[in-house]
This record gives sequence, C-alpha cells and structure tokens, in this order.
Amino acid sequence: MTFCGEIRKEKDPGAELSAAVSIENMMRTLGTVMLCLLIASLAAAQVPSPSASVCEIVAQPKRFAGRIVTVRAEVIAGFEIFAIEDPSGKCDRIWLQYAGGSPTAMVSLPEQTPKTKKAKLELRRDAEFEKFDTLLNAEMHPLERGTLSMACKRYAVTATMAGRVDVAPERTGFGHLNAYAFQFELQSVSDAVGKDLAGNYDSALFSATPVRFPTGYFSGIVRSPSGESVKGIEVAATRTDEVPLYMRQVTKRTDENGGFQLDVPPGTYIVGINTNVPVITKYPYPPTYFPGTTERSSATVLTVQDWQTMKTDLSISTFAVRKDVAIRVQWADGGPAGNVLVWLREVRIAHKIAGDGLVTHTDANGSVTLPAFVGFTYTAHAETNVLHPSSYEHFCAQPVRIEQTEAITEIVLNLSIKGEDVCRDVNR
Repeated sequence: MTFCGEIRKEKDPGAELSAAVSIENMMRTLGTVMLCLLIASLAAAQVPSPSASVCEIVAQPKRFAGRIVTVRAEVIAGFEIFAIEDPSGKCDRIWLQYAGGSPTAMVSLPEQTPKTKKAKLELRRDAEFEKFDTLLNAEMHPLERGTLSMACKRYAVTATMAGRVDVAPERTGFGHLNAYAFQFELQSVSDAVGKDLAGNYDSALFSATPVRFPTGYFSGIVRSPSGESVKGIEVAATRTDEVPLYMRQVTKRTDENGGFQLDVPPGTYIVGINTNVPVITKYPYPPTYFPGTTERSSATVLTVQDWQTMKTDLSISTFAVRKDVAIRVQWADGGPAGNVLVWLREVRIAHKIAGDGLVTHTDANGSVTLPAFVGFTYTAHAETNVLHPSSYEHFCAQPVRIEQTEAITEIVLNLSIKGEDVCRDVNR
C-alpha cells in the first residue's frame, strides 16, 4: 500500500517491459499524487478558523485584519444598522456584510468607503443559514393603518459566525454614514437562536404575523388636454367623510406611461391632480377632478370597497394660463436687498407647500420673477439673516396677497420687520 509522501518507485524490469506497462505505472503514480493532494486539501478545510470575541477583534484589529475568524455574537438589525455586537455590550459594534443582508435604510459616501481588492467570500447558504436568515427577517406588524411605527424585528438573534475581518483605513469607514471602523464579511453560520421580543410590544397595536389592511384601488391614466399621457404628476385620492388625518389622503405620481394605482382604505373619495400641490410650469394644469372637472363641487364621489378596483382615468380639459409675478425686495431705506429668500405660495394649499420655481433668491438688484397662473391667489413674502462676526439679525417683509386676475406689474416687499420670532408669526 502506498501512503501520501511515500510514493514507491518501481524497479526497472528490463528492456522487455512494454510501453503499455510503463504508461499504466505512470497513471498509478499520478492517481496516488492526486489522492494525496485531495486528502491534504480536505484536512486543511476541516481546520477550524480561530475563535475570538467581538471585543477582542475591536481591541486588536491588526491581529485579526484580513483573517477568517469565528465569533459568537448578537446581530443588531434594524433602521440604519446591521452589525454584530458582543454579548457583554462593552465594546464597539462591527458592521455585518453579506449578499442579501442590510439595514432598512442606509447612506454611505463613496469617497469614504474603503477600497479593497479582496475577493468576496462565498456564503454557505445551508440549512443553518436559512434558519439564521428566517429569524432575522421575522417581524412584528402594526395592527392599525397609519401607525407611525414601521414593522419591528421579532427576534434578537445570536449565532456563531465565521467570516473575514476587514479594517477600514484612516478617514474611511464601513456601513451607514461610514461610521464603522471594522467589518465582518460573513462566510457561514451555525447555532443560531432567537429571543422572542413579542412581549416588548403592545399586543393591541402589533401582531407577530403580517397584517393585511382592507384595501380598495383606484387605477387609471392621466391625459393632458392634447390627449398625451402625463408622467410624473401627483394623483390624490381624498376622503369625503370624516376620518383621522393620516387616512385623509393617499397620493402617488404617475409612471412613464401616465398610469397610476392608489391603494386606499375602503371609503368615499374624490380623485384628482394638482389638488394639494401648487400649479407649476412642469404641470401647468388647473386642479382637475375625476372624470374631468375643474370644480371640486362637481367631482364624482367614488365609493370603493375592500378588494375592489375602480377605473378612474383623468382627462385634463385645459391648460392653466401663465402670468408671471415680478417681485422687488428692498430694505427699509429703499435700497435693493440682494440674495434674499423669496416665497410665492398659493393660498389654497393648506400646508403652504412650495413647488418648483416658487421659492428662490433675489438677484443683486433685489429682483426676481416667479411663475404664476391666472385664477389663483398667492402670497409673496421675503426674509433674510444679516450676519455679524458673532451673531446675526433676522429681517422679513409683510406678506403681500396677490390676486392673479389683477393687472399687477410688480410687487414690492419691504424688509422692515426685525426679529426671528416676529417674522415666524407674520409669515404663517
């Protein structure tokens, strides 16, 4: 029998040995070598990676940088965080990285993200990983539509994880806002356990299983007066009955083909465009309600039931007539006020939402021209800060009401009111 490292050399049987026998011996030798290499490879693969705690890695980053390490840690997964933490909680967390794993929201800066040429580890997606992944993604769901809390994690997950430790160079970092000095790229998982957090939530507000709210649907296409589909315009379904504020209106912008679908609680609604946003140059249409009226009082009141889909194509009948407003801002002594913030707002917009082109700064001469449309009432106001070496003074102008049916050539705003609190009250 031949063992690894003990390959036997056959004796030369003499000239009478045929070529066929020589080839056979060569094949035997090659097979033995390959078997030895395979055994050595399997033996190396079975050598466990060194174990360490999260705190040890954080305390001695040079020792573990670039190495495959095994840790026992809790996964902290949620909004803007996806990291592993030592059970003691006495040291920094390490950002967790693997394909498919991420927080609910995350922002990082490319110029501050470490540049690495290290190959991505192949994640072992076996039954142990599937258990780990299932526990991490289990959620608690709100039982009330409009609850301000998003779905919460059901389990606190602890597992034994093998992976590579990456250390960020100076002035860079991993994860959300590049705030993590260390990253753990996951290779495999074992012994995952989940602590049920259901008892942490008010059972009257949350459920451990996904909740389906009763929902109706309004779908259709928005078309301009020329018959073309209008993409990117906001469509709103507004309740006509008394409901809580968070259920009062559902909005969505049309897609590339002018199509939309609004998912709403069952109830009575009116559907329209430009109903709660300013009329702007990109969408120069008067507020239009289904099926095509510009009068809210003439809008069709739609009653939608759970699971019901109602077709609500919107045909805009006319363009809004544009009539720009010239505004000049001056100081109390009559001098021009350059680089001052100016607003032009539609009175009908309850929350004073500023649309495109309705907020800007004056030029060096204190002047600016803003787009407006006939038939709408606006208010114009201006304010600014005058900076001093260690402080500032706040100035504003008395708002001016503008009826766009009038033949107004220019609006003058005087920065004669001083005081941030006073200006806040004046401009409400």
